[in-house]
Amino acid sequence: MTLGSPYFSISGANSADFVNTSSGTCSNGLVLASGSSCTIVLRFTPTQSAGANEAATLNVSTDSPGGPQTLSLTGTSASVTTISSCQSLSSNTNYQLTASVSAPGSCFTVSGSNTDINLNGFAVTYCTSSSSNLVGGVFMTGYPTSGTVVHNGSINEGAGSCTGLTPSSGFGSGAIIASSDGASSATAGTSVFNVSSTIKAAKAKFVLEENAGMSTSLATVIHDVTYIDNDTYSCNGVGCRDMDQGYPIVIDQSRNAGPSQLYNVVGTGSTQGAIVTTAANSIFKNNLISPGESAVTNTNGFVFQDWGPGATIQGNLTKGTGAAESCLSCRGIQVSSANNVPVTGTHVQNNVLYVTNLPNDPEYNGCQLEGSYGIQINTAGSGVDLSNNTIQNNHVTVIADACPGFGFSWSSATTGQGPNHTINNTFTCQYASGHSANGVCAGIQLIGNEYSPHPDNAVVSTGDTFTGDTSDIYIFYDGTPSWTCSRCTFGKGNNASSDWVMLDYDGGAQSGSGSNPMLLIDPTFTGGATKDSNNLAMWASNNPSLSFNYTIQWTYTVTVKGASSGNPISGATVTAKNSQGSQECGGTTNSSGMFSCVLNDTRYGAATGQYTTTSFNPFAISVSGGGCSASSYNRTILTTTSETVSVPGC
Repeated sequence: MTLGSPYFSISGANSADFVNTSSGTCSNGLVLASGSSCTIVLRFTPTQSAGANEAATLNVSTDSPGGPQTLSLTGTSASVTTISSCQSLSSNTNYQLTASVSAPGSCFTVSGSNTDINLNGFAVTYCTSSSSNLVGGVFMTGYPTSGTVVHNGSINEGAGSCTGLTPSSGFGSGAIIASSDGASSATAGTSVFNVSSTIKAAKAKFVLEENAGMSTSLATVIHDVTYIDNDTYSCNGVGCRDMDQGYPIVIDQSRNAGPSQLYNVVGTGSTQGAIVTTAANSIFKNNLISPGESAVTNTNGFVFQDWGPGATIQGNLTKGTGAAESCLSCRGIQVSSANNVPVTGTHVQNNVLYVTNLPNDPEYNGCQLEGSYGIQINTAGSGVDLSNNTIQNNHVTVIADACPGFGFSWSSATTGQGPNHTINNTFTCQYASGHSANGVCAGIQLIGNEYSPHPDNAVVSTGDTFTGDTSDIYIFYDGTPSWTCSRCTFGKGNNASSDWVMLDYDGGAQSGSGSNPMLLIDPTFTGGATKDSNNLAMWASNNPSLSFNYTIQWTYTVTVKGASSGNPISGATVTAKNSQGSQECGGTTNSSGMFSCVLNDTRYGAATGQYTTTSFNPFAISVSGGGCSASSYNRTILTTTSETVSVPGC
C-alpha cells in the first residue's frame, strides 16, 4: 500500500499533547510491500494537572481498501520522583531516571505494589562485580510484589559473574526478576515495554515473573522489547531444566493468574527456548525470536511453550543463524498439559517457523532425543486433558543436519473436549545443504502411544501438507493410535534420501508397539511421492507379533437425474459394494439428487510377519428408487470422483 501525503494526522480533544518525534520510518508517499512495515514514533507531553486522563486519535492515511487506519491514543499526566542512582523503590510511586546508573549487584529493589520505573532513555547496568547471589536490574522481593512497570530504556548485565540461586536447579540472575523460586517472594502483574536488554549469567532471565501459585487477576504484559541472551550454561539432567531454567522469559506458576500478553518481542539466544507461561488465555503474538547457542543446547526447549488453556499463538516468526536461516538450535511451538493443567481451546495459527538442532546437548551427549520439532502436541504423561486445540495455517520448516527433525510431532493427546485439529499447515523437513548423515527427516512424527491415555483420532488433520527428505509420515518405536488425514498433500523432498518412503514405520526395525489403522482420505501425492511407498514389508518381518495398516480412501459423489426429465432425483437409494464383496456405503440422494460417501481404494498392512496389499476396486454401484428404474454399473475409484448418472424411467 501507499501512504498518503500527509501520511498521518492526530485529532481529538488533547491532540496537541501527542506529537510526532520524526524518528520513525514512515514518510509521505512511502510504498510498503506486502509483509513489510514502517514505524511512527509519538511523544506524549501532558499539559493537564497530575492524574488527568488525556485522549486523541492517530489517523494513518493509506490507499488500502479499508480506508484510513486509526489508533486510540491515551495518556495520564503523572507526578514523578526523579532518581539518578540505584536504590530501593517505594510502592505507588512513579520514578523517572535522570542518568544512566550501575551497581555491583542489584540496581533497583521493589518490594511493594504499583511501582512505575521510567528509564527515560537511560541504561541500567547490574552485576558489575562478581557475586554468588541472585541479583537483578529490577529485583522484586515482596510477598507479593505486584503491578511493577518498567519501560523506556535498557537494562544490561555487567562484567561480573553473578551465579544466582543454588542448588543448580534454581533460576539465574536477570534484568527484571523475582527474588527466588517461590520461597520468599511472589510477583504478579509486571509490565515491561520499550526495553532492551543483554544478559549472560547461567540460567539468565530477561523477565522472571513468579506468581508462586497465588490467585490473581493481574496479567503479565511484555511488549515492544528486545533481548540478547548470551547464556551458555550446561545442563545434563532433568533437575537443571525441568523448570525451564534456560528460558529468558518465564511466567512461573501462573495457572491462577490473568492472561500473559507477549507481543512485539524480539529475542536472540538462550540455551533452551524463549517464552513459557501456564496462565490461561495467554497471547503470544507478532514476536520475532532467534534462539539457540552454538556452545550448548539444553533439552526440551521451545520458542513458545503453552502450558495453559485458551492461548493464542499467532503471527510469530522464528529464524536465525542456523542452517538455511533456521534458529541456531531450537524447537518451535509446544502445546502441552505437562504442568498438570488441562489445556484446551488453544489456537496456534499463521506462524512461520524455521528450526533445527545442533548436536551439543550434554544430557544426550549430542542430539537431544528426536532432534527438533516445528510444532509438538504432548501430554508428557501427565494424564491431564489435552484436547480441542487448533493448529492452523502455519508454515514450518525443520532442518535436519547432524540431528533429526520433524515438522509436526504428536506424542499423546486426549479427546475430552473433542479432537485436536491441524488444518492447512505446511510441515516440511529438509536436509541441510551438504548433509550426509542418515538421521530421520519427516513431515510428521506419530508417537501417540508414548503415554496413556492415547485414544484414537486425538489429532485429526485436514488440508495439511507434509514433506520430508526421509519420509512424509514417520511412526516411532512406541506406535500410534488411529490418525485420519483428509485432503492432505504428501510430497517427496528435494534432497530425499535414497531409501525415501512416503510412510516409514521406525525404519522397519523392531518396535515396542503396533499401531491402530490410519486413514488417508482424498490425498494428493507430489514430487514423486506415491501412496504405496512404505517399509512395512521389512517392519512386518521384524515385528511378527505386531500389526498396522493404512488405507487410501476417496470421496465418491454421484448426482442422480432422470434420463427423460433431466431433473434431480430426490430419495433415490445409492449403494457401493467393493471387490471383496462388502458394501462400503449406502444412502439416499438429497433434494439436489446428490449422494456422497467415502470408498476404500487400497489398504497396505502388516500382520503376523506378512506384508499385504488389498485393493477394493472396482466398485459395483447401484441406484434404485426415487420413482425411477434401477441402474447398476461398475466404477474404479482411484481419485476423488464426482459424476452424474441418468436413470431411466423418469
